Amino acid sequence: MPAAVRSRHGTGRPATAAPQADAATRPITCLVAGPGYGKTTLLADWAERTGAAWYILDAHDGDPGLLVAGLLAAVAECVPADGAPPAPLGPQAGSASAVDAMAAGLAETVDRVLATDLALILDDCAELPAGAPGAALLAALCRQTPPRLHLVLAGRREPAVELTGSRGTGRVADLAADQLGFTAAETASLLVAVLGPDGAAVAASAHRLTGAGRRRSGSSPRR
Repeated sequence: MPAAVRSRHGTGRPATAAPQADAATRPITCLVAGPGYGKTTLLADWAERTGAAWYILDAHDGDPGLLVAGLLAAVAECVPADGAPPAPLGPQAGSASAVDAMAAGLAETVDRVLATDLALILDDCAELPAGAPGAALLAALCRQTPPRLHLVLAGRREPAVELTGSRGTGRVADLAADQLGFTAAETASLLVAVLGPDGAAVAASAHRLTGAGRRRSGSSPRR
């Protein structure tokens, strides 16, 4: 997990415990919220508690070869990835059959090295170019997720990945901005953690003025 996204003052988000528990029972979680809602802090806490792998996507991951290499490297940080990676892409790399084959090879490799369940957090999924072969590869991986792998697709916008079929079969847990807002009790807990006992005196005002019930305080890190 990148050190830059670790929370300085963990609050143990009880308000999000139930959605996270539900998400953990499904192969795919889709977390979409704008800047300032605390999704990265939530993911960092989740990763720290579960030992999740973490990969931050950008426009270069539209190349499926680069995406596969990045995902394998992220998984390798959490488990001994001693299986051979999928073969490099050939001239027909952008074809649907080639991308599906790459996704199948990736799934088989990850399945071979996982002895226990692993969550793979894919942050900034909205940076993946729509229609790119990399987006098609991720969609294919979502359709054939290995039994022990849980994919967490996170970003400021809905990822450019076709999830309609997976949602229809109950394979996707959706977490949205309205589920990330701090309760009044969590606002008080955070302020006391940061300011000490004096934080309790201003908690109610801070909760009201910042709209913390709708929007979680804190911002996502820049690249």
